[in-house]
Amino acid sequence: MVVGNENNVKLLLPGFRYYHSADKDFFFGRDEDISILRKKLVSGNFLTLLGETATGKSSLVNCGILHSLENLFGSKKIYPVVLESMRDPFESLADALRIFIQRQHRETAELENEGILKILRGSSSGFLNILDRIIQPGEKILFVFDHFEEVYCCEGNRPSAEAERERIHFLNALLDLITNNRPNIILLLVLDSNYISSLQEVSQLGELVIQNSYLLRKVTYEQLFRIIQAMNKIGDLELQESQIGELARKWKDKKHPLPLLQYAFRFLSGKSGELKRKNLTEHLSVEEELATLLSIELNAKYLSLNPKKRTVCEKIFKSLFVRNNKDGYCLAELTINELAGIADVPAGVVMDVIGAFAEIRPQIFSFSEEKEWSDTTRVSLSHVLVFSLWDRYGEWLKEEVESIQSYLKLSRVSELYQQGRGGLLTGLDLAWMQEWRNRNKPVFAWARRFNPAFQRAMIYLDLSARAAEKGKVQKSKKGKISFPRIKTPYLITGSIVVVIALLIMVLSGGNPSDEPEPVRTENRPQSPSRSGSVTGTEPALSRDNIIPEESQPEDSNFRTMSSPPVQVDRQDRTIPPPVTGETYRMQDVSAAETRKVEPEEVVESGVSDGVIREKNAPEDFEKTSEDLIRASLRTENKELRSLLVYQAYLFREKTGGVDWDPRMYSAMMDALELLDVPVERIFGLHQKPVNDLFLRMGTPLLYSAGSDGKVYEWNVNVPGTSPRLLMNRSSIYELVAVSGDGMWLAAATFQGRIHVLNLKSGSRNVIELSGHEGSIKSLMFNPDNNRIISTGTDRKLRIWNILTGNYTELSNPYGIILDVGFSGDSRYLAGCTRDGRVLRWDTEGDSDSEPVVLFEDRVNSFYSLEFGKNGNILCVGDLNGMVHILDFSSGRRIAQVKNHNARVLDIAFNTAGDRVASASMDGSITVMRTGYWNDEKIMIRGERGFVLSLAFFPNSDQLLWCNSGTSEIIASPINLEELADRFCHALSRNLTREEWTRFIGTTIEYQLTCPSLGDNMQTH
Repeated sequence: MVVGNENNVKLLLPGFRYYHSADKDFFFGRDEDISILRKKLVSGNFLTLLGETATGKSSLVNCGILHSLENLFGSKKIYPVVLESMRDPFESLADALRIFIQRQHRETAELENEGILKILRGSSSGFLNILDRIIQPGEKILFVFDHFEEVYCCEGNRPSAEAERERIHFLNALLDLITNNRPNIILLLVLDSNYISSLQEVSQLGELVIQNSYLLRKVTYEQLFRIIQAMNKIGDLELQESQIGELARKWKDKKHPLPLLQYAFRFLSGKSGELKRKNLTEHLSVEEELATLLSIELNAKYLSLNPKKRTVCEKIFKSLFVRNNKDGYCLAELTINELAGIADVPAGVVMDVIGAFAEIRPQIFSFSEEKEWSDTTRVSLSHVLVFSLWDRYGEWLKEEVESIQSYLKLSRVSELYQQGRGGLLTGLDLAWMQEWRNRNKPVFAWARRFNPAFQRAMIYLDLSARAAEKGKVQKSKKGKISFPRIKTPYLITGSIVVVIALLIMVLSGGNPSDEPEPVRTENRPQSPSRSGSVTGTEPALSRDNIIPEESQPEDSNFRTMSSPPVQVDRQDRTIPPPVTGETYRMQDVSAAETRKVEPEEVVESGVSDGVIREKNAPEDFEKTSEDLIRASLRTENKELRSLLVYQAYLFREKTGGVDWDPRMYSAMMDALELLDVPVERIFGLHQKPVNDLFLRMGTPLLYSAGSDGKVYEWNVNVPGTSPRLLMNRSSIYELVAVSGDGMWLAAATFQGRIHVLNLKSGSRNVIELSGHEGSIKSLMFNPDNNRIISTGTDRKLRIWNILTGNYTELSNPYGIILDVGFSGDSRYLAGCTRDGRVLRWDTEGDSDSEPVVLFEDRVNSFYSLEFGKNGNILCVGDLNGMVHILDFSSGRRIAQVKNHNARVLDIAFNTAGDRVASASMDGSITVMRTGYWNDEKIMIRGERGFVLSLAFFPNSDQLLWCNSGTSEIIASPINLEELADRFCHALSRNLTREEWTRFIGTTIEYQLTCPSLGDNMQTH
């Protein structure tokens, strides 16, 4: 950020790049997050910091966590080792360990002789082996693996088998380190929350990440206020408190507030000599304008280059993004020499182009060497936002994606041709590929990142072109073709018929070219004795004259930018009427209705709109209740606001009670929070995050399973009573279930075993069921209470006999089953899969019979499901935060509702079946009315972390839930009466008569909102 005058320039903020440790004096607003993270790291030794793109994860680590831990332990007792790039995990780790050894002057001759990299790659315990040799007594080492998703997501478009094995080996090494739980080693993983599912697919580490995670949310209004306030003070911008508040309010809902805010202050304060101070806040409040400013600046710099350097510039920027394996983009880090090879120019030209853009402030590039560049200097974009804010860059990236796809297609068909399974390109396909090569001028340095067989593809394209040209020449050499003489009348008649046919086709909208033309290849006869000959005399590619695939380059380093998943709806989008005959719709609040009610506007009599009504009529209560809710939102005084909300509730009660009112619920929760009234009950005895909850139907008994290896039984109807400890082992318990008769309890461990306990025998002897390879994803009892259903990452679905330990395996030709449930008649079993299917098994049929695909969305993943009370309504939660409501008998989708912004981890119905709640990885909970899927919903914002499991209280007035960010079970009230009982205990007065008249009028007679407080405060 540039502050002061032209002669006294000071750079305050890093612009788009994340903060480094040297920037800690200018890092503001995340004090609460830093405090929580420090406690978690000190107590647990392992934590994952999760967050979406541009939430400030790396900055928080560099300027907050590391600095805080150093102050806590002292710089000589804790040593941070930060790995900023995870593209080559073992090499990055080996380099970091060497630097640590050199700085601490450790005697490691033995290690050097063996080779650190060799030890790391030798076995999964190699990492731990090295640490045992270099850590001295009383020391702690903090390992920070930033951009951790690069390990398993950003391997490029065609990863080699060797690279894949190394990634799995590295993940296993970390898993081994974590499970050994060394007190002198602290491990912090930092990754994009959009890539959690990818980690779960390749390693058990994914489960540990969810259980030991902290979800970093977007900055709140209060945090933004403190950030802007600090910027204002240091930068001497002279913004008033009201201006700071207005900026914070406008920016808190922006998609990427922090990087853009940094850019705004740097850019606009640098123009302070040209822009008036009063216009500063106007510019800061428009995100789109900032994007325009940056885009204009970048375009001007691009157009100032000569034509040759513009081409080089385009290739450089295109190369700094590549697609990853999850339909997102990876931000690449390449050396200047690599960029020169891709652009096919000397390294000096690349330096000139990059140097021109490096003059822009804030910097859009990051360099491994800031002062002096060389051929080996690594270059990357400073932030993913550069892509989304520069209009020209967006177009370039689309072209690059198309170019990569064309090259990969050409590589595939050339490989098939070489194997004798395909022919040469012809027609439009040949023309398309030739045009692609002429337009993009690909070189080996560019192509080898996607498929190293570049030379083979180019020779194949040349062969196709020569064969097509030879075919034309041979055709032209054929003699003139003679036709029989046709009489003129017949010729005229035939012409008329053809013209009429064409006119009919045009008028009917037909177009013979509407259908896409398939890929055409020149088919060759397949013969076991083929030696590689082809039509004509051209030599074919064969196994004998195969062009060797060039060796893969050293993998580039990447950072990930998440791309929102594409949602394809393959089912009927029509939403039928509600299941029941009732109708209910919340009234929309228009802008006109939200205007402030002035005293003179109050209706003085019972006459309104020409209709004569009695005072205190039900219509008055309902309308006034809505008016009071709106008025409360404009009221700054906490107690007055709470009085208005509570009085609104009392008026709604007079209309016949409040069964369902999400707006009222939200207003009451906000009011109680302002009064500092605790509204949630806490069940706390676990020492690590609670992973699963199970409420036994028809009882107040709740069962919880935690990462601390404990399973408890709670009586939720008796507050304050100690729970019963049922299991206490060294295992991490991920799932828990209890049989309907209360006889058996089953808990699934992280290692893929099921521990079964007889609750009525009084014995603590545990039956262990083992057989799954990998972790267990779902666990439940069969309705007969003597069998257990389990599914795992090994794609197996098993029905276990508790007494014998034997199991029956049901057929599953599809993906990993993430959740299961029984239909109302207990005959059918439903399961949802990671590859986007909802399956149905007939448990009375043959176990080898394949399941029926009830519903599918192949570009989606389904993570949770739950049956309604009648057993025919099935709710399924997906990857994108959507809940799909299905008719189980037909598979028809009744409705789909967008409840969350991330995957749905759990769904639960209440006992009556008229409420259903969903929990998400975005930390939120949504409660809906069954059958009224598109009505307003009750929203509960969870604590820091994923909401992992849900359960309704027996009377449905509270919702129990747990998340990955705490070790507590939380009970949130969802019944308005439960909230209403707390108001008068927290208020200190009633509404005055003046306030009553102002907000309510005289149509409804004055009354005491809280009679217990008396009327001594009426004229307060």
